[in-house]
Amino acid sequence: MVAEMNYQIKQRLYITLVALSLLWLLSMGVVNLSQVNESRSLALTDCMKDHINVFEICYPKTNDEIRPTLWHYLSPFIPVIILLWISWVFKFDFQIDVEENKTKIQKITMALVYIVSFLGFIIPIYIVLEQEVDRLYAVLFYNLFLMPWLAISWISIPIFFQKLLDKELRLTEFIGLPKFIYMVAAAPFLAILMLIIRTQLKI
Repeated sequence: MVAEMNYQIKQRLYITLVALSLLWLLSMGVVNLSQVNESRSLALTDCMKDHINVFEICYPKTNDEIRPTLWHYLSPFIPVIILLWISWVFKFDFQIDVEENKTKIQKITMALVYIVSFLGFIIPIYIVLEQEVDRLYAVLFYNLFLMPWLAISWISIPIFFQKLLDKELRLTEFIGLPKFIYMVAAAPFLAILMLIIRTQLKI
C-alpha cells in the first residue's frame, strides 16, 4: 500500500515536471523573441533621432546589431532536455493513460502541427518574395530562421511528450512528426536561395 502510494506520488511529480518543461518550451520562444524585438524597437527609435529619421540607415543597423543570441535559441529546450537526461539516468518508465481521449488528442495535436508547420515553412519564403528588388538588402539571413525555429520548438513538444510519457508509442500519429521538423528546417535555406536568385537576376 505504501509502495503504491509512493509510486503514485513520484508519477504525479514527474508528470508535473514534464508539463512545466513543455509549457516552458511553448512559451519561452515567444518571450525571447519579444524581448529582442522590444530592444530593437527602442534602438531604432534612438537611431532615428540621431539620423534625422533616416529609416533606411537605422533599420538595417539595429537589426544587425540586435539579434537573438545562442542563449535565446537554446534556453526554451534546456528544461525538457534536462528532464530527458534524468529520465534516462534513473530509467523512469512512467506512462500517462491516454487511451480514453487518444483519438481526440491526436487529431487536435496534428491539426496544430499542420498549421504551425505551414507557417514555419511559408513565412521565410514570404519575407523574401514580398520585398521589392531594390529593398532586398533589408532582408537579413537570421530573420529567415526565426519563425522556422519557433515552429520547430512547438512541433517538438508532442515528440518530447511521447519520449517522456508515452514510451509504449500508443500515440501512433506522433511517430511521424520529425518529418515536419525536417520540412520546416529546410524553409530558411530555400528562402536564402530565392533571395540570392532574386538579387542576382533582379526579379
